[in-house]
Amino acid sequence: MRTDQETLQLMAVWLEDGRNQLPDHVLDAVLEQLPSKPQRRRWSPARRISDMSAFAKVASAAAVVAVVALVGFNLLSPAAPSQLGGIASPSPEPTSSPPPLAPTSGEIEAGRYRWTSPAAEVTFAVQDGWTGDGPLGIRKTGPEGKGSLEHNLRGSTNEFTQVYTDACHSEGALEPIGDTADDLVAALDAQKGTDAVIGEVTAGGVVGQRVEIRESPGVDRSTCRYANPDSPLQIWADPAETEFNSLVPGGWTVVYVFDVDGERFVFRAVFGSDASEADVAAIDAIVESFEFSTP
Repeated sequence: MRTDQETLQLMAVWLEDGRNQLPDHVLDAVLEQLPSKPQRRRWSPARRISDMSAFAKVASAAAVVAVVALVGFNLLSPAAPSQLGGIASPSPEPTSSPPPLAPTSGEIEAGRYRWTSPAAEVTFAVQDGWTGDGPLGIRKTGPEGKGSLEHNLRGSTNEFTQVYTDACHSEGALEPIGDTADDLVAALDAQKGTDAVIGEVTAGGVVGQRVEIRESPGVDRSTCRYANPDSPLQIWADPAETEFNSLVPGGWTVVYVFDVDGERFVFRAVFGSDASEADVAAIDAIVESFEFSTP
């Protein structure tokens, strides 16, 4: 049997130059495309068009014109499914653009945004009341100390690989840690000068660890590295000690750690002494909206 395309080409040849007679081989090709219903065969042979009456020829010509129009429409229209073949053409699936990068300054409209690095990416949802806080984080609108959240994705300028073994007496106490999420959590839990409360947090179908870090009771900051009552308790840093996670007096931090296909995703929330439970819950909600991806 000929294909629809071959039939259309035959009909195009017949119609060109004002032809008005249908060659037998074109008729045969067209009739092959007509749907048929099994019937009881008669003993007499089928007649060709030359044996038909004038009325039959007119009727056949009208049928052929209808088939020409139907086949031509279905073959030439890209959006229409083939009625003769009975197979609908698949429609292209819509593509969606990724959320925009999180603003680095100014008020942030409620919506979904993303942070990215050469090694990882995360998208998240925020409500009204947040502002951009540089290329790595966002901050709750309001007086200083209401709460901020930043990422520490691998390959970013804020990536870290070392934790202080002693947050107060931190000079010379910066030690490398392993590459896993558990390595980081274990180092934070073992740190002197701070107390870590470890819980769970779920985001993007991944169960992570939520590490709340506060100053240990009885720490005298005036005896710490910088020898004054306002000395920071240093949690971690890059090897050059140019980027820190530290606790100012009265402040505390929450570290969120996830393992996604062997890639460690780390985020840090910082709270001041006047942060409320609602401020903490707002950041927890953002973290719970995370969706992770890796190259």
